[in-house]
Amino acid sequence: MTMNPTVPGGTLQKVPALGVTLRSSPDAGRSLWKFYIVLWAVLAILSAILYKVGAPWQVPLVIMAPVTLAGIAWRPLFGLSLMAALAPIGLAFAWGSIFSAEKGLGILLTLGTLAHLVATRKAFRFDNINVLTLAVLTLLSLLSITWSVYPPLSASYSFTLFQLFVYVALTLAIVRKPQDLAWPLRCFVVSSILTTVLPHVLGFSMAQGQRFTIGLSAEQVINPDRLAGLLGLGCLSSIYLFRTRPSAFWKIICIIGMVVTPVGVVLTGTRKVFFVLALMPLLPLLSPQAIARRRGLVAVLVIVAILLAGAMWVALEYWTPEQTAWRLTDPEYAKNSINFRLLLIDEAVAYVASHPLGAGMGCFFTSTGNLVHNDLFYVLSSLGLPGASLFAVYLGWMLVRSWRMKAGMDKWFAQAIVVYHVLLGLAATWIYFKHVWLFMTFASLLWTFQTESGQEGVSSPRSVSPPGIDPLGGQSVRNDASARPFRA
Repeated sequence: MTMNPTVPGGTLQKVPALGVTLRSSPDAGRSLWKFYIVLWAVLAILSAILYKVGAPWQVPLVIMAPVTLAGIAWRPLFGLSLMAALAPIGLAFAWGSIFSAEKGLGILLTLGTLAHLVATRKAFRFDNINVLTLAVLTLLSLLSITWSVYPPLSASYSFTLFQLFVYVALTLAIVRKPQDLAWPLRCFVVSSILTTVLPHVLGFSMAQGQRFTIGLSAEQVINPDRLAGLLGLGCLSSIYLFRTRPSAFWKIICIIGMVVTPVGVVLTGTRKVFFVLALMPLLPLLSPQAIARRRGLVAVLVIVAILLAGAMWVALEYWTPEQTAWRLTDPEYAKNSINFRLLLIDEAVAYVASHPLGAGMGCFFTSTGNLVHNDLFYVLSSLGLPGASLFAVYLGWMLVRSWRMKAGMDKWFAQAIVVYHVLLGLAATWIYFKHVWLFMTFASLLWTFQTESGQEGVSSPRSVSPPGIDPLGGQSVRNDASARPFRA
């Protein structure tokens, strides 16, 4: 909606698509949104109960889909927050081999956000590095069908890349100001905590070789490595929100997140996330300027790193099954794993030496029987030198741009997101995971907001900047020096 000057009794809002002007009151809008949230929560609980007592999954779907779609069309940020909340556990709720709760919500998010953008005539932003990278990767993947060793598989992967492109474009359309990042991150932190705790409390956690994971059945469990990566992001988000949110309630939630999610990472037995997560709080120590300018921030992060290492050690010592602990700590096993991954990289390089355009998206496994456990070389084996060059430039740009931000929590979080995924990508293939592109987009938005503010960085939690998010979708307070500082 296009905002017009305030008039007595409310605000005039012009809806171009309808050709009408409506008078609305911020208080009335917040009350109506409160009522919707309560209604949605009640229906969600009712749907869960029906499914638990044996109703077909189509029944909860028929109940929740319309009301959720309406809420997303009304406030797309609501849909993005739901998507963030569902990220750690969404794939575990699957029906058959195709449909899952995560995919269903993704469809609703797309339809609802598009309806909102059409009604309000808001434009997409296509100048983001994540959108541009995904657009070119999708194009290259489509072209690779012509030389792919298995064209149907390349077409399928191309569609996945296009879905990620749409997902990132929708995120950019929804997140218009720094405050909009707060609720998706909050929901992600809470979901990460519940994903770690509830399976053990309710007794439906699954074991894959004694590695903690979750699922409705043994055939529909989330890969432990993927779950560990999500829980690691939940820990990083907890640290960020703890430092930047003034509310005592959310500080308590974030402290719980900083303690619980690392334990979940340890229980998954995923070595790469175990070690990379422990390094992230120490990132400011790589910059002498950060140490000189933000000694308090550096001290806090060092303390967090010690607490994080302590929680992981306790989990490893007392709660982790013997086989999982051996997997995490045995040096010979880790050495063999690294050598195996290097061997796969050598195979990918040798293949591209004779096939410069690669095997086609996702088809290197079909051609050789091996899956490259490295993001960059996976793209190399699939899309050859053009795709790998593009992806290398993308990662390099993300690293450089995050490093040029002003010292502070925004810079630390952006750096942590990028470095976290780059390091994990050295030993795994993450390029097709939605949460990777979601958080990389968040990182790029942090520096975009700094650039648009006309500063090198608005990264101090004590700096005066746009006001905090109104979770009910109401009008924000005035944006001047007397307004409450934004802290997210």
